[in-house]
Amino acid sequence: MREQLLYVILGLLGLGVVNLLWGGLELRRFQREVRAISSTHEMERFKRLAAHQMYAALAQIGLLGLPIVVFLFGLVRGDLRPTDVGYLIFPSLVVLVLAFLFKKLEGEVQRTDAADELLGGQRDAVVRTWLKRALPDW
Repeated sequence: MREQLLYVILGLLGLGVVNLLWGGLELRRFQREVRAISSTHEMERFKRLAAHQMYAALAQIGLLGLPIVVFLFGLVRGDLRPTDVGYLIFPSLVVLVLAFLFKKLEGEVQRTDAADELLGGQRDAVVRTWLKRALPDW
């Protein structure tokens, strides 16, 4: 049973890394392809990007929270040992480093220039929702 629990922990954390990389690559692609939001089409693309990032953040909560629950479950049942916490900590450090690297990129994307005040106001409203709410409201 120990091996299965460790596989679940590592699998969930691995999915967390994949989720983070997918989101980071999506941010990088947007930044590379859209230098400034200059049309309603680009604004819609920005909104889709923000929505994807918001959904990915919610998924990340589960992907990073469930391993802790599984670990505690394994400890209580006696299937895991306290020293197995390394299977939780070391992959989590990878996630933290990647998150730190992509956080700067996320901020840059959120500050993407807008061609006019109307698009700038729309961008700012999307960013406020992106930062303050769990789900998109557009």
